This record gives sequence, C-alpha cells and structure tokens, in this order.
Amino acid sequence: MSTPQTFVDALKKENVMWPVKKDDFYPYSVVRNNYWSGFFTSRPAFKKQVKVGSALLHAQSRVFARQVIHQKTTPGEVSSMIQANGQLLDQMGVVQHHDAVTGTAKQYVSNDYSFNLYKAEENSKSIYKKYLQDVVKKQYGIEIKSELLTCVGGVQNDTVKDCPIYEK
Repeated sequence: MSTPQTFVDALKKENVMWPVKKDDFYPYSVVRNNYWSGFFTSRPAFKKQVKVGSALLHAQSRVFARQVIHQKTTPGEVSSMIQANGQLLDQMGVVQHHDAVTGTAKQYVSNDYSFNLYKAEENSKSIYKKYLQDVVKKQYGIEIKSELLTCVGGVQNDTVKDCPIYEK
C-alpha cells in the first residue's frame, strides 16, 4: 500500500535536484506578443461585489434554513425564500467563471455579470430584511420602520467602528 509519505520517501531516495522557479508566472502568454495580465488587480469593484454577494448568500442561506425549519413558516414564505436564495446562488455560480471574477471578460459582459448579480442581491435582500424585521419584532418587541442598514461592503476592513449602525 502506498501513502503520500511513501511517495515522498521514494522521491528522496532518487536524490533528484528539482528546479526552482524564481521568476513570476505573470503576465501569462499563450501566443507570442499576446499577454494576459491583471487577473488579481483588474475590476476591483466587481471583485468586491462578488465578495459581498458571497457573504450575503451564506448569511441568508443559514437564516432561511432556520426559518424554514420552524413549522410556522407558510408554503408561500418558503417558496419566496427558495426562489430568492436560488437566484442569488445561480448568479454567484455564474460570476465564479474563470473569465468573470478574473476580469478577463469583455467590458459589456462584465457589466452584464455585475447587473445580474445586483438584481439577485436586491431580490434576496428584500426577503432577508423582511425576515430580520420579523425576528426583531417577535423576539424583542421592536418594530423597525426605517431602512435596514448592513455593514457588509462598507469600507476596506468592515469593522464594527466602520459600521453606520454602530454610530446610531
């Protein structure tokens, strides 16, 4: 039976001098005078939108699952949660494509990715915020009439002191 350790030990016995690459892999070129660069630096606003969308998806997935487990949830509420979560899940899957999040897609395609992700986020947020308002009212007796604010995506570090809610 072979294990990773057995494999490594066999390689050591070969006493092979492996080459060490010291230069950069980027910019990448597949054809002479045709370079790809900017994978990590292009379209930073879109990369941030994807990061925020991912955080929203994971947070609301947990909240929606918790809500659905409660047997007082109506079939209509369950359906709207599944639809909103599914739409955001689909768009998050699309923007993980190797030409989307890396920034190598054409500008009009990137605009489309961003717009569709925005629509899915807004749809999900409306249902997510309604649920949060209901929970706060039921558990704490506080009725939230104003717009709910989130601190996700505010500033670079997203610390509690950077949150507009913290200041209120």
